[in-house]
Amino acid sequence: MESKVQTGFSLQGKAIVHEAPKKKKTKGLPALFAGACAGATEITITYPFESAKTRAQLERRVPAEKLPAVKPGIKGWYAGYAATVTGTTVKAAVQFSSFHIYRSALAGPNGELSTAASIIAGFGAGVTEAVLAVTPAEAIKTKIIDARKVGNTQMSTTIGAVVGILRQHGPAGFFSALGPTILRQSSNAAVKFTVYSELMGAARRYFGKEVHPLVSTLVGSATGVCCAWSTQPLDVIKTRMQSLQARQLYGNAFRCASIILRQEGIGVFWSGVWFRTARLSLTSAIMFPVYEKVYAYVTQAKH
Repeated sequence: MESKVQTGFSLQGKAIVHEAPKKKKTKGLPALFAGACAGATEITITYPFESAKTRAQLERRVPAEKLPAVKPGIKGWYAGYAATVTGTTVKAAVQFSSFHIYRSALAGPNGELSTAASIIAGFGAGVTEAVLAVTPAEAIKTKIIDARKVGNTQMSTTIGAVVGILRQHGPAGFFSALGPTILRQSSNAAVKFTVYSELMGAARRYFGKEVHPLVSTLVGSATGVCCAWSTQPLDVIKTRMQSLQARQLYGNAFRCASIILRQEGIGVFWSGVWFRTARLSLTSAIMFPVYEKVYAYVTQAKH
């Protein structure tokens, strides 16, 4: 029972049939709380990498249209942090709790989840978090960073960006690049949960049910690297489509991808990937252990 409670979503943990009916009703709430704690913790630590990644993706490699860059300074690396920490906290809460819901629906009679079902559950969790949390938060964050980069003082703060989006585009402006964001988040979640579960399963078979926290951290870090490199092109398109000049420059996500490929080359689809790799490797290394500890504490406190 201990290993099942600690992970919350391990593919390898054996279900205890007589306890399943009791936990199905409540385990989503501990997952919601644990996910929120994990999300707030990781984004506070890793936000400078997220900021650097976004700046790199917004750098258009077309010499004739270069814009004056604004040096970020120490505080600048946390530009857009308020919107992002809120969005990330909600995102992580939604991601882990929705994964629990989808996992419960797809699990077999003995509570085990196949690799294919894990991918589907992760994909569903990614779609859910993209719509409910990620797109609005990242639309605000990207516009703040872009505004500071080009010297637009009106939209360089959270309040200014929110007011500017509402004035220029209405509420729909918070859902700019929704399609690319859904694709990125769903793919990212599918890769993350599947890779983490498979690697942790291998670790448990090798080390036993009680895996050392360092091993869990290394597994989380490796998971983040896989996520970063496999979904980076979608992240670049998403960032460009949430920039201040997205409508004038690109129009839609498909045209954005075509213009980037034609004018800037295929390598640009991986611009900022090292910053994102650093962030996601730290993110997974931080989030999964924090999530597991909080989830275990909350669920054990109920007994």
